[in-house]
Amino acid sequence: MGCLDLYLNEPILVPFEVKVFNTPRLRIKDPNSKDSKKKMSITDQKLAEIVRECIEVRKLSLTETVLVLGVSPTPIRRICRTLKIGRYREQIPSDIRSKSSQVPYGWNSVNGFLEKNPGEWIHVEQMQQFRLEGRSFHWIAAEMARLGVKTKNRGKWFANTVSQILRFNFTHFPTKTNT
Repeated sequence: MGCLDLYLNEPILVPFEVKVFNTPRLRIKDPNSKDSKKKMSITDQKLAEIVRECIEVRKLSLTETVLVLGVSPTPIRRICRTLKIGRYREQIPSDIRSKSSQVPYGWNSVNGFLEKNPGEWIHVEQMQQFRLEGRSFHWIAAEMARLGVKTKNRGKWFANTVSQILRFNFTHFPTKTNT
């Protein structure tokens, strides 16, 4: 047995060190969770005050507020809708504002206002024309896919998607879309 065999059979230990930084994150509820020592507990009321300060005083966008606070966008949107701050302000006329957090197909959101997206609006008018011709939502969805038209999220066309697009435009802009 040679010298080399002795070295190959023994384990080699290499010392190393890993630094882990424990930064607190905001938590909205459940003070009894396993991670409660890692997160700072905060009430909905306190979070609402912080969100109002971020959006109205510091003039941060919703996305920037989410990043600063380290919480999910859902409670931030809920608070903004409840307090009517940010893009959910009262002074924005409801006929050119989406009640959803998603921007409808055919539109762009510019500071909370909806403006027509010319590239998508052509397809909205096509869908309306197909519907006036008596075509089904399924047929229209298949036709949009066949034409290679992309959805807002670059996904697949469904009958429900077409229905929601046409319903939104008919509800909010009946004179403009049904002429």
